[in-house]
Amino acid sequence: MTKQQTRELFLQKRDAFDATCDVQDRLTSSLVKFLKSESGVWAGYRAMRSEADPKEAIECSSHLKWVYPRVDGEQLEFLEIGENSWKMNEWGVEEPLENNRVIEKSEINGYLVPGIAFHRSGHRVGYGKGYYDRELSKRTSKKVGVCYSVQIADQSFETSAHDIPVEYIATEEGILEVQRRD
Repeated sequence: MTKQQTRELFLQKRDAFDATCDVQDRLTSSLVKFLKSESGVWAGYRAMRSEADPKEAIECSSHLKWVYPRVDGEQLEFLEIGENSWKMNEWGVEEPLENNRVIEKSEINGYLVPGIAFHRSGHRVGYGKGYYDRELSKRTSKKVGVCYSVQIADQSFETSAHDIPVEYIATEEGILEVQRRD
């Protein structure tokens, strides 16, 4: 499947998926268990549309320092947040206001990564702008994809040299350590 076909198919699947409170609670539980043994600074994200939402898991993982992405040209920068520190960007995603402190990317120990589709090899399909791939290509930090189980592709899909796989995938069914095929 091409990336565009994968994107369209899995957006339909995700939009049709009934993410009940039970499903969200199980996703939160999976993430909290995984994050319990982690430390330092982690990058979260604010869910948009029907994305799997890590907000509750982040709130339950207060032993970690959380930062959030903001689009800056073609790159992501990561900022601390305070009360009422959010604005909606042009794509309908909440991101930190510019007046929040920017964190050096070398300080980030791990990333929660949104996506439309994930494969068991760790590859993902996002919205096609490449922000996360550009960011993650420069990092050795842990990379955890966050999605619902319906977003895990059984068949492989088209990937490019610049696509950066995640090491773990968190769903309501648990944490999947990816099977790398380098």
